[in-house]
Amino acid sequence: MKKLVFALAATGLSLSLSISAEAATTVGSPTVGNLIPFSTPVVTGITTYQQLYSATAFAGMTAIDTVSFDLDRGDTLATVDLDISFYLSPMAIGGLSTTAADNLGASLSNFGSFSIGGAAPSVLSFNGPGFNYNPLDGNLIMQINLSNALADGNAFYFRDVTNSPVVDRYFGGETGSVSGTGLVTTFSSVGGAVPEPATWAFMIFGFGAVGGALRSNRRRQIKTKTTVSCA
Repeated sequence: MKKLVFALAATGLSLSLSISAEAATTVGSPTVGNLIPFSTPVVTGITTYQQLYSATAFAGMTAIDTVSFDLDRGDTLATVDLDISFYLSPMAIGGLSTTAADNLGASLSNFGSFSIGGAAPSVLSFNGPGFNYNPLDGNLIMQINLSNALADGNAFYFRDVTNSPVVDRYFGGETGSVSGTGLVTTFSSVGGAVPEPATWAFMIFGFGAVGGALRSNRRRQIKTKTTVSCA
């Protein structure tokens, strides 16, 4: 019995560790640069930017708390506020609707609000609350709402234009979409994964069972030590 209990606890722990140890996933291959959405919100009038990622680009359950974009050329970002969120999407690559809301499925993360501007970093990263993305649930979509745009920049971040697993569409002012193109994006988890509810339950059961077994064993030991034999 004790062997079974310890085995359950070890299995729960290994499930947690296996998710948190996942490597970073980069979607797309760098080919050319793009000014949208991090450099030209003023001249384009863009207020919403969406980028769709194919589920096939992910090997399995992916823990995400950081998204990153690599600089191609240029040295300044736009001065603008960004609200970033992630959703599942019912849309296929190349099939994004011209109505932004139609591209969004179940919400995965209100990733955070960010203000950018000034010098463009070689790697532009955004950190938010960790979440898990399961590609079996459908394609992943990132939505960026832009506001308070004060100035444009000249930084180009890499995009993939060759049969890309990532595509974009932007809304407001100048609207449009180019099928088969999107910013190359790296998804990673600096702080580790957020265990799924089933994993939490399994871990709690395992560790609870271990604690119960240890308490039971301790009571038996105390009872044995306090037993007095009469002649």
